[in-house]
Amino acid sequence: MKGIENVKEDDKKGQACQVFQIPLHNLNRMVHEITNKDLQSRLLRDTAYKTVSLTDRFWKPVDYKVIDIIDETRDQTDHSGNLFRLSHSDEKLRANDPNVAVAANVKTFSDCYRNCKNSDELECRTFSYCSGEKTSECLVTNMTPQKAPIDLAKSDSNCAVYTKNNLLDYSVIRNRQFKSLSSIPLELNVYQCASECSSDENCVSFQSCGTTCTMGGFYTDSGTEYDSDCEIYIPKVSNMYQPTGRKLVSETFHVEFNLNYDQCAALCYSWTDDLDSCQSFNFCPTGRSTSTCSLSKYSVKDSKTATTDATNCSNYELVKNSNKKRQPAPTEKKGTSGSAAFGIILIFIATGFLFGIGLPIAYLKMKTLSSRIAQGTWNEQSFTWERQVNDEEPEADGYSDYKSNL
Repeated sequence: MKGIENVKEDDKKGQACQVFQIPLHNLNRMVHEITNKDLQSRLLRDTAYKTVSLTDRFWKPVDYKVIDIIDETRDQTDHSGNLFRLSHSDEKLRANDPNVAVAANVKTFSDCYRNCKNSDELECRTFSYCSGEKTSECLVTNMTPQKAPIDLAKSDSNCAVYTKNNLLDYSVIRNRQFKSLSSIPLELNVYQCASECSSDENCVSFQSCGTTCTMGGFYTDSGTEYDSDCEIYIPKVSNMYQPTGRKLVSETFHVEFNLNYDQCAALCYSWTDDLDSCQSFNFCPTGRSTSTCSLSKYSVKDSKTATTDATNCSNYELVKNSNKKRQPAPTEKKGTSGSAAFGIILIFIATGFLFGIGLPIAYLKMKTLSSRIAQGTWNEQSFTWERQVNDEEPEADGYSDYKSNL
């Protein structure tokens, strides 16, 4: 713009913003620019012991004299990138609490740090370390610092409580807020808010506005709006996805516009609906048109998946076993196991053998036995008596001699 007079204000449809005018036409200023490392000494040389006139809140002039200029960042270290942050000084966790475990063979703070970071027994979120002349104590817990059992009864200058910096797991989207809140705002700073969201299974993202924190759902451009005091944090998961190529999955179940790659990956990562679980996504970056993020429950690696070729878009898929936590619990399948099926097959074979071979043999044996029984019965029925008269001897006492013939 040629000048500040060309800036037009729109009270109805315009967005709140600040306008700065830099006189770039004055090339002489660029010659006098000062490097950051020389800024303190240069300002001190030019302004030390000079009087500066300022106004108070009642617009009355007040004179100030510059005594010294101090670089406040010179001796300060930025700890925002540390995996664990100091949360309580001169305190420690309660060793007798059931949610607290004692880390063995710990001699230094580094040992305690690694015990918490690499713990296989629990998801360590908070630990306390006490340094002593002879022994050191390391206590770990999976609870957040807001809920962790701190031993408030004892104050020890040799102890300190550290909490996991969950903010490292999120990407920030500045100057945005949710149009509708899904939870009650809490009085927490941004680090505490990240810790609470990471421990809540229903929290997908969170909103931080100064000292207030609100748990939220999926981040979309249509579901948020501009706000100069708020920031939205989404899971930092883009490195968990790998490109599969220019072939896109044809069938998708959800499409969002005006998202960048990180935001699209976070949306797919957090979408764990039982009916439409996101397995991959098609992403088309901003070009002549706005960006598109299309979620799909299919994979291009499956030969049955319908695909289309693209030139400016790519398909991305979650790296295998990179997100064990988000996977829903496997449902119990009702069916027959391999061993049970083998046993059933043996039963059918035995049954077939019995009916196919055993029964005919039994039938023949029964038939033979029946014939023998029938023949014996017929012989019994044909058993007769014949009366024969003895011609040589006369009858005596009225009895007759009989001879039986079989």
